[in-house]
Amino acid sequence: MHLRKIAVGLSALVLLSTGAEARSLLDLLKPPTQHQEQVSRSGSVSQSAALGLYSNIQKQASFDGCAELFPAAKPINMATVPATMKPLALCSDNFAVLYSQTSKTPLVVVERLNAAQLQDAKGEERTNQFYPDPRIPKSGRAEVERLP
Repeated sequence: MHLRKIAVGLSALVLLSTGAEARSLLDLLKPPTQHQEQVSRSGSVSQSAALGLYSNIQKQASFDGCAELFPAAKPINMATVPATMKPLALCSDNFAVLYSQTSKTPLVVVERLNAAQLQDAKGEERTNQFYPDPRIPKSGRAEVERLP
């Protein structure tokens, strides 16, 4: 189960996770609830519903809400990343991403794993599901192109 969460989460980064306790993309994959009325049959979700999945601190473009994920609780200094990369700090429930709006890819992904999580992940299959991260400006994020 954890590997699935990791795969979906990483896909989301490049491209979704709120409330007092932030939720992840997996909430979109669970059986529908009242909250999920805004999710269409195709699996897409409105921009406002997607942003609603993030806590207020996760909506901020900084590592302030997830410093504990970094070694020695010291996040990457954004000033060390060239401005030409248009860096963006993204915090989610279990991982942090330093994202480049220039290359539209993560530059660094930080996640704390333990032996129990790795053991629990055995046998999980990759889903290849992709969701654009609504915290990234449309001009700086990767999108899935649907071919006719």
